[in-house]
Parts: sequence; C-alpha cells; structure tokens
Amino acid sequence: MCTLASSCCRSCCCSCCRQSPAPPGPGPGHTAGCSPSCLAAPVRQPQPLLRGTAMRTAAVLAVLVVVAAAQSRVEVLPFQAYKSLDEQYLTASEHRAAIGGDDDDYDTSTLRLVHAIFRHGQRTPADTYPNDPYEKFDFAPVGWGQLTLTGKRDQYEQGRWLRRRYGRFLGDLYHPDVTTVLSTDVDRTRMSAMLAMAGLWPPAPEQRWHPTLDWQPVPVRSQPLDKDDLLLVRVPCARYDELRAEVLQSPPVRALLQDQGGLLSWLSEQTGMKIADPDDVQSLYSTLKAEEGYNLTLPEWTREVYPHALEHLTAVSFEINALTREMQRIKGGPLVKQILEQNTARAAGSLRPERRRMFVYAGHDSTVSNFLITMGAWDTQIPGYGVLVLVELHEDPVSHEHGVKLFLRNSTAVPPYPLNIEGCGHFCPLKRLTELTRDVIPESLEQACVAKDPNYTPAPPSGP
Repeated sequence: MCTLASSCCRSCCCSCCRQSPAPPGPGPGHTAGCSPSCLAAPVRQPQPLLRGTAMRTAAVLAVLVVVAAAQSRVEVLPFQAYKSLDEQYLTASEHRAAIGGDDDDYDTSTLRLVHAIFRHGQRTPADTYPNDPYEKFDFAPVGWGQLTLTGKRDQYEQGRWLRRRYGRFLGDLYHPDVTTVLSTDVDRTRMSAMLAMAGLWPPAPEQRWHPTLDWQPVPVRSQPLDKDDLLLVRVPCARYDELRAEVLQSPPVRALLQDQGGLLSWLSEQTGMKIADPDDVQSLYSTLKAEEGYNLTLPEWTREVYPHALEHLTAVSFEINALTREMQRIKGGPLVKQILEQNTARAAGSLRPERRRMFVYAGHDSTVSNFLITMGAWDTQIPGYGVLVLVELHEDPVSHEHGVKLFLRNSTAVPPYPLNIEGCGHFCPLKRLTELTRDVIPESLEQACVAKDPNYTPAPPSGP
C-alpha cells in the first residue's frame, strides 16, 4: 500500500506505486512496496518515466564542467534534450515513400561528391551478462555479434535506396575510381558494406558475369582494429581515457549517477554485473535489443525497465563519450578531417582519382554519433541499426561556391531529413565549415593521445 508516509512514496512517487504495485519488501536503493520501474523516476521531482528523467539529465549535463588536469581551464558544452523515440515514428505513407523510392527524382545537378557513413545492420548480441538466460546460446547458424537475416536484407535495401537517390550521379557502370568503401575490421560491418554495395552496384549488362546472379564484387577495405585511427579510433589513446575519467568524475555527472543510483544498483542485482555508468547501461540496452530482435523472450525483470527506463542513460552515453572539444578531436576529428580534405580537394579540382563520386564508410553507432557531435549536428538519440549520414558537397550554380549539406536517415525504413550544422545552417560553405571545425581537427592523432599524466595507465579497449 502506498501512503504519503511510506518510504516508497518518499523514494519514488505515490502515483508510481499505485500504477505499478510491487510485493512488499525492500528493493535496491528503495524500500517497501516500490516497483523497480520507480527506480528510474526522479527522487525529488516526480516526472513521467522517460521524458522527466531525460529532461533532468539534460539540465545536469547542460552545465557540465570539465577541468583539464594540467590546465586551470574550464570548458562548458551544451547538451540537447533527448528526443523521445516516439517522436521519430513515421506514418504509413512516409514509410511507403521511403521504400518506394521517393528519391528517384532527387536533384543531383549541383552535387559534386558524396560521403555515406552508416552503422551496420541488425545483429545478434555481441555481449552478455552473468544472469543472462542466453549466455550459453550459440545463435546458430549466425553466431555472436553477426548480422541477422533482417540486418542483411536491410543493408541490401540501403544500397538499393542509395542507387535510387544517386544513380544518375554515379552512373550505371561500376568502376573502382567512382566508389571506394572502408569498413571497420569487424564481420558485421564488412558484411553490411558488401550488402549495401550489392544493392548500389548491380551489374550492368556488360558487367554481368553470371547468367542468374544479379551481383558483382565490390572491394571493401579495412584497418586492423588496433590500428583503426578513423572509424572507431581504437588505437591506444591514454589522453582520451584521461578525459573520459575527468568527465565521469565531474560534479554534474556524479550528481546524475547518484540520482540514478537506485536504478543502477537494481540493474546490477538483476544482471549479476556492475552497472555503474551510462556506458554500462548502453551495453545492457544493446544486448536486450539484440536478443529481442532475434525473437528471444526477455527475462521478466526487464519489463520494468526495457526499453524506456534505459533509453535516456543510453542516449547520454553517446554525448559523454564525445563531450568536450578535445574528446571530439580524438574520436570524431580524424573522420571530419578526412572528409573535409576530400571535399576541399574536389572543390579545387585536385581530388584523385578524378572520377571519384562517392566515399562509403561502414562503422558502428559510435562512428555516427562521434562524427555528428564533432560536426555540431547531433540531435541526441540512440543511433539505430543502419543509421545513415550523408555528407553531400554541392556547388552553387550562380556563385560557384562549394558547400556541404548533411542528411540523416535514422533507419533503413525511413527517408532522410536535413541536418543543420551549428553556426552554419543546412548549406555550410566549405570555408565556413573549415573555420567551425578548426579546433577539432587533429594535426597528429598520436600527439593528441599523449597523456598529460606520464604515469597514467590506459584502460584496455572495449567494444568491437
């Protein structure tokens, strides 16, 4: 029973207890009668489960102060409010338009170069947790961390959609000078790149090499993970580890984690592993989403928190990992630098090979988020499977000024929408973009990764 005097109401809220009654007895971080879903609600200011917590999270991070260890300098960066996933749903007509090829008539008359950056398709879980009922599941015949059949179909359709949008610009005949593809050195990203290229470059009649197979090979390059200095930036980087530790120890983030301590403790108890920060929540969220996508029945306890109560901290994790300009210089700067250099070369007529029309990058959720955060175009969200960023270089037909347009396609089932670059707008002249990104372009990633503390020991790399 929830009463104004009960500890449940003091810890959560009376309406929460009435709506989600729990068996009597103490819960992690709370006391008698409080449902686990209450653990994600504000302690002092009762709010709707997701939106209220997200708004408070945004308010906390809006004043996040990062103090550089070796400098008496304070850097404050803005944090945008989390966009609820229900705001991203499309109408049936919008969905049909995306699949049906609205972009058949996309005007490419001013287009000069395209960079396509996308996350791999739907996958099986890449991680697990001690209490996971599927910890020993082999996901045969797919395997752990691999593309599902849905993921394969979606990435193939992604390529077909790119063909509809850019077919006239690229031409029908595949040539390695026209398109080049780079992937991270992970099975699911390489396969996603291959599938997208199968959709983008079906063989023209003169390139058909098999009578019944409507496919031709397109090469996909990659860097070894420990040498990756572009899409994942997995090269050893002690300075980045220092910066991230500073962010996690900053007073606003510590206040956020303390505020969410009940939820984190309860998740730790249910999963059997320590859930201590937004990255841990993101890892759990990704595992549950992958299991759900594979049509596995999730444990009963997840109904209290998945997906909504986990979404805000998962979204926050992407912001925290590229929060300051110095962090962006390391994680997103290398890709921004390469794309800016290639666009500048195209505008100057010096890009080689001369026939190059498209660069394709197959990566991960962090590849997309780090790039857009660094570009000043991130609308806080959880990057879904197949999320696609398009960086288009256009030439004004009157002034002949070259500028960049950004588009985001949230999944393979939706049309893209234009993004504004902070301080520039949707069409950003190259000169202006160069000025805006000057402080996030690393002269040398190796030098940028040198720790300020000579005795600092970096953590081992995580993720793929």
